[in-house]
Amino acid sequence: FRSLVLSMTPSEQRAEALILANATRTKHKEIKRQVAVGELDPVEVLTEANVSMKVIALLLAIPRIGKTRATIMLHHAGVPPTLRVNELVGARHLDLIEEVGWTVQQMGANRTRKVAA
Repeated sequence: FRSLVLSMTPSEQRAEALILANATRTKHKEIKRQVAVGELDPVEVLTEANVSMKVIALLLAIPRIGKTRATIMLHHAGVPPTLRVNELVGARHLDLIEEVGWTVQQMGANRTRKVAA
């Protein structure tokens, strides 16, 4: 790996980094879109070890969860807002999964009640 990096010029390294960064941004955008339309459960994303997006960005993609509610959820789970999904470990991780699962379940129940009424 080291010889590969040394053989690349700085402009080639920048181009490679840009390609990787764009691929990561595209992946995160698709995850947020899938969560927003209900194709992907946010709890599933939280259990994946290879997702590098910020937890707050994932929470904000969930319908009916804004910045205030997302911040409260993070606070209850003891998770800093700058933490990324792949950095979640231990009790914080489990607490956040529980918090998100409960909130999504409640949001779905509230939406069902409003439609039925």
